[in-house]
Amino acid sequence: MPEFHHHPDGYICVRGVALSYTDTPANFSADFGVAVPPLLAGANEQIYSQGRRHCYMAEGDIVAGGDMPWPDGDSIIAAIDLGLAAQALRMVPVPVAVDLLAYAKDASWRKEIGGVVIAGIPVATDDRSQLKILGSRVAADADPNWSTEWDAANDQTYPIDAATMIMISDAVAAHVNRCFSIRASVKAAIAAGTITTTAEIDAAFA
Repeated sequence: MPEFHHHPDGYICVRGVALSYTDTPANFSADFGVAVPPLLAGANEQIYSQGRRHCYMAEGDIVAGGDMPWPDGDSIIAAIDLGLAAQALRMVPVPVAVDLLAYAKDASWRKEIGGVVIAGIPVATDDRSQLKILGSRVAADADPNWSTEWDAANDQTYPIDAATMIMISDAVAAHVNRCFSIRASVKAAIAAGTITTTAEIDAAFA
């Protein structure tokens, strides 16, 4: 049965033939565009059932009757579709703003430590691996006959001579520099407003 109910717990309930709305008084006013009808002094509940009853109650006891029919209640019940639509729109989660600069920084770091393949050798490029490559490069520069068995990123071991180590070192340095260069370009694009999504940042580092 169509009904307006100011519940004693403070909530406003509106029922149509097949629909039902419940929310706080503040949200009811926002959704229906009208103020909550005031309760009579001493009452903490109001029930208006179209064509049946209209009463004010206190702790479950009827303290007064209301107008029958009640135009304000009829208008509220008639607007239940609009109230529910406004409630649904209000309850749509607000997208969380993404810090694009922080995302670009993380994307650059992930790209930097993601590894590279050099001369068929999968080379790890995390911070520890970069230090190992730097130390081996120093040794290779000092001794043309330097060589080692290198543990690659695929858990395989590869024989590496001085020339290959120098090539690996140069390639890793170029890889890291490229990550920094891309990040700088992405930061500039974010500032200019030409990059506005995380997907565009991912594409830049792809």
